[in-house]
Amino acid sequence: MFITPPTQNFATNVANAHKNLLKYQQFSPSAFAAQRRQQLIATLEHHYLSPLNATYRKTVQATGVNLPTRKRGPFGLFGGSNSSNTHLNFPQRMPLTDILAMLPITDKQILLSGSYWDQPAVSRDLIRFVPATSGTTTGIRAQLPLTLSGLWAPSMEPMVWYLMLFGIDPLQAKGYAIAHYLHQQSEEQRNFATYAAFSTFQRMAPDLIHMGSTQDTLEQHIAQLAQPAHWALAAPTFYRTVALRASDADLARMRLDTIFWGAAPLSNEDDALTRAKFRLRYSLGVYVTTEGGYVGIQLAEHTPYVVPTDRLIVEIVDEQGHQVAPGETGDVLITSLVHDAAPIIRYRIGDRARYLGHPSTHTSLWRDLQLTLPTQQNTSPLGSGLLQHGMFLDSLSRSGGLLFGAMKFAYEDVAKLQDEMGKLGTPAPMLQIAKCLTPDGGPSVVVRLEAPANRADDYRANMLTVLKMARQLDYYFTTGELPPPTIVIFAPGELSAGQFKVPPLIDETVRREEVG
Repeated sequence: MFITPPTQNFATNVANAHKNLLKYQQFSPSAFAAQRRQQLIATLEHHYLSPLNATYRKTVQATGVNLPTRKRGPFGLFGGSNSSNTHLNFPQRMPLTDILAMLPITDKQILLSGSYWDQPAVSRDLIRFVPATSGTTTGIRAQLPLTLSGLWAPSMEPMVWYLMLFGIDPLQAKGYAIAHYLHQQSEEQRNFATYAAFSTFQRMAPDLIHMGSTQDTLEQHIAQLAQPAHWALAAPTFYRTVALRASDADLARMRLDTIFWGAAPLSNEDDALTRAKFRLRYSLGVYVTTEGGYVGIQLAEHTPYVVPTDRLIVEIVDEQGHQVAPGETGDVLITSLVHDAAPIIRYRIGDRARYLGHPSTHTSLWRDLQLTLPTQQNTSPLGSGLLQHGMFLDSLSRSGGLLFGAMKFAYEDVAKLQDEMGKLGTPAPMLQIAKCLTPDGGPSVVVRLEAPANRADDYRANMLTVLKMARQLDYYFTTGELPPPTIVIFAPGELSAGQFKVPPLIDETVRREEVG
């Protein structure tokens, strides 16, 4: 739809990205809707009819649905992998939502059953990266093959858009992105989606885009930020750690203007801290997933996420798979209109979000929810198309977590613990829940958090109190199915020392001798 195949020339890619962004403003809502519908049908043709993708066809047909077909010309959307002249033939008046409703909801199991990392839905020589999904939301890790266009359209071009939206010239301003990888790993072993996207970005613009690892030292990060970097993309804990541990002299050398933070919300406390320490102009959240790329961004600070809908369809559904009403929360489904190597269609990513509709049609709802309305006045003029054609999400949470018996302790539960600790006057922005083994081999709960030395007892007592607010967990403690939780207090900066991605939930129940 608005997708231009990427080239190796970064300046050309940026120019094309700018043109695509301007198209958002030029399309009427009806023309935009027609384009999205056409793109969805073309995506379905590629994945449903391709001889390289029998898994998705069987998945659809297993629900009793045979999508309507007709004979037509020989070419498909993604380079002709559909070699027959059979094409999908939906009634002309059937809206996009009805087409989606015919399709099954999928998840990571389809990537596993289709072995797409080994048998992609395109020619194997087109595959550039095969990153692994994290496994943190469902407990299942899978691999997702990506072509260059499958990297550029969902991940790299939106990042160029976001820079331009906030007045940052991608051809002039230097950026610093943090990805999770180990330096001693080979290129093939660095199988994280953020590394796949930004290493490609870096190859196109080595003088402008620099990468850091979550395993780098504070000194290494400071050296990169002092290049200077004008913008950065990292988890919130990265900015907090640098702000607290870098010297005033180091901070004075930095020229960060805008930070993008993902993976978790940035607390009000950390927002104020990073603004003051880095002298920021913008501090903005992005919603990123391995399978969907950049799903959303804040167009203005403290506003909900807007989803660029030209290349991604997002549904927020209830337990029956039906779209929830504006203001309600449900599971996130994504349908990628640009992933060609594997079907990401009505794909349940394991997250939850509140569906907010559109501010122009649900203004009273936004007012009732006390949410800030993105407007032409508080966003870049380039953002007007996103305001017109995007959809909005809020209250994002990750529904995956650790299992204790029949109970799942989720990411949102960690956030609740942090909220309650703050209410008791013992803020705990650096918090980790670990599932460990007792000496006799049974499971136990270990809580790790940072606290000032003179308040360690207060933090320990308050954490025990708020931990028992998780009623099922408290039941396990009370009945003796789990031993009393262990609270481990670290000095400020100690829990995160040497790393900048402290997992909020971690399973340590696998014995060392069983690993490998």
